[in-house]
Amino acid sequence: MIAIFAAMRPEVATCLGSIGQYTESETGGFPLIEAQDITICQTGIGPRSRQAAEAVISSRSPGVVLSIGVAGGLAPHVTAGEVVVCGRIDHESHRADGREESVFSDERLIEVALAAGKGLSLPMSRGASLTVDEAAWGPAEKSAHHSWKAHDIVEMESFWIGEAAASHDVPFLCARTISDTA
Repeated sequence: MIAIFAAMRPEVATCLGSIGQYTESETGGFPLIEAQDITICQTGIGPRSRQAAEAVISSRSPGVVLSIGVAGGLAPHVTAGEVVVCGRIDHESHRADGREESVFSDERLIEVALAAGKGLSLPMSRGASLTVDEAAWGPAEKSAHHSWKAHDIVEMESFWIGEAAASHDVPFLCARTISDTA
């Protein structure tokens, strides 16, 4: 079973066109959509995504965890509409205290995602993500975020979802569509 985590209803809705019939339920207070071997969880924005991931992973035992949705571009080469598959995900709080506690996407899943995107002629790249607790607005703030470890994108959930997946030893992938550039 694949568990897909997305923060907002429009992000969840993008998954529905390809899954056919589904049922709606919830676990741990988080809305779920379930169909065949797919569970889609709407996490809400920010750190609460960790609780959503823990609830779903514990109750559904997925074989793969995906963090999807929109993200802001941090690197100058990232363009709006591009899908960035992230190998490394860091959290902004680790910058101040010097911790090196990244989470990582599964290399096999990265390869599969990039190959699928290429087959569909989607604009895709491999990059790194910075998870923040508050939205990053404007070029100056984005430049400051990019200056630490040269992250390509900024979003608000993937670190927490990846950390939950790692604690359960479940392969994880972060893939985000860029909504705005650096």
